[in-house]
Amino acid sequence: MSDELLNRDSYAATGTKGTISSTVAHGKNYNHESVSAGEDNAGQIIMALMSFRKLKEDYPDYKGGLLLIDEADAGLFPKAQENLLKILSRECKELSLQIVVTSHSPILIEYAFEQERKSKSKYPKQEDSTRKFKTVYLSNTYGDLEVKQDWSWVKIYADISTKTINVTSNVSLPIVNVYFEDREAADFFAALIKGQTINKFTKQLSGVTLGCDSYIELLKHHVPEFCVRSIICLDPDAASKVHGNHFNTVVLLPGGLPPDQLIFKYLFDFPARHDFWNNDLYFSRDCFRDISSDLRRELAIPDGTVDVRERIAAYSGNKKPRELFKQFYKNVKFQDLIKSGSKPYNPWKHWVKNNPAATNEFIKQFVETMRFVMRKGFGVDESKLAALTVRLKKI
Repeated sequence: MSDELLNRDSYAATGTKGTISSTVAHGKNYNHESVSAGEDNAGQIIMALMSFRKLKEDYPDYKGGLLLIDEADAGLFPKAQENLLKILSRECKELSLQIVVTSHSPILIEYAFEQERKSKSKYPKQEDSTRKFKTVYLSNTYGDLEVKQDWSWVKIYADISTKTINVTSNVSLPIVNVYFEDREAADFFAALIKGQTINKFTKQLSGVTLGCDSYIELLKHHVPEFCVRSIICLDPDAASKVHGNHFNTVVLLPGGLPPDQLIFKYLFDFPARHDFWNNDLYFSRDCFRDISSDLRRELAIPDGTVDVRERIAAYSGNKKPRELFKQFYKNVKFQDLIKSGSKPYNPWKHWVKNNPAATNEFIKQFVETMRFVMRKGFGVDESKLAALTVRLKKI
């Protein structure tokens, strides 16, 4: 267990005497009197866990217990601090323990906070007492001692440093690559994050496109570029393929449909009198019908509104529906509309403006993913990540 915690191969374990009797693991070329403070502290924590294990083995009426660890991070390097919490979490379950640790370490605090946040997201109705992790911060900043529940390191750092959470325009953060399945997804993404602070910290690799299955294979093989150093933005229909795999660098676009299908349905459902068709490019509903005629005829799409999934499911022709939608999207006239940029009738900008709830949810998920990448892939201190703010759309 000591080797697991400290990520090394020890030669021996030797009993030690002092204020607390313990055992310490050490190498072949040095003895127990030459161990570091971290190795000594690790030995004390592990011996406490071993004591609970012996109690469980010896007493039939064993009911678990409480372990208190002061300054749990003392002498431990960052990875060892993470390993410690993973070990404690496992032993809590096996030995029916509650473990309370004090710490000023951003590694421990943020790890516990993130585990708590994930638990809340996955099991929103779960009681606090059944969750594996919880952060509790004690502050006397405003007079009497106050208990702050579930504070992130950013808030704690601001409080203990007597600073405000200040996000400056010249903050230096790494640029994170963002990958897509196709150009349509890149266009949609660009509209979603336009005007957001995170935009300046992303490099949108719209010219590098792979299929969903290819990205998943790269993730399963733990390729660092895709597992910790970049973000993969997949179409919503990839949900079933990524569900349960815990891919920390994957975000799904909103809308429920692949981007080309989504924007087709969005515009198709607009009647001829809709304000959208009164644009500077004279891209009318008739123009839209003209460039989508092959698609509509092949899928037998009637006038009115369209259920894209139903039409695709009912299709029995020999063409690929996905190619039909791509052909529509790549039409020169439609691309002129897409390239209208900041003008109000860029269809993606129009969709984002009229779907604030879905846009906000995507932005929040993307920012959380970017935080993970910057922490794990680039080693950015948590306090700097306050620069990754979210500007929510009004609903």
